[in-house]
Amino acid sequence: MWDVAAHRLLDTLAGHRGDVFSVAFSPDGALLASAGADRTVRPWDVATRRLLATLTGHSDFVNDVAFSPDGRTLASAGDDLTVRLWNLDVSARFAAICRLRPRLSAAGASSCSHL
Repeated sequence: MWDVAAHRLLDTLAGHRGDVFSVAFSPDGALLASAGADRTVRPWDVATRRLLATLTGHSDFVNDVAFSPDGRTLASAGDDLTVRLWNLDVSARFAAICRLRPRLSAAGASSCSHL
């Protein structure tokens, strides 16, 4: 990551094994996604420069990544001739888990009460 105005390197985000083919910032600038030869997509927190997840599913190089206009979905395209859509909306994932509430233990179900 570079500070373009100051012409200086801020940080190097290391995580992929092999070449990185694409990077994209989320519309709000809070996330950076990278895609590479290791068949993974990696979303990063820009402020902390922390890797948030390693998204797997492609069976060949991942060539490109792009965020949806609302920043909740990340699209990736690979040499495996697939486009994958990744839901980055954490609250939606928790809501989906909580819909399974009748199957959760009492302790697990109680954590859904705030949603």
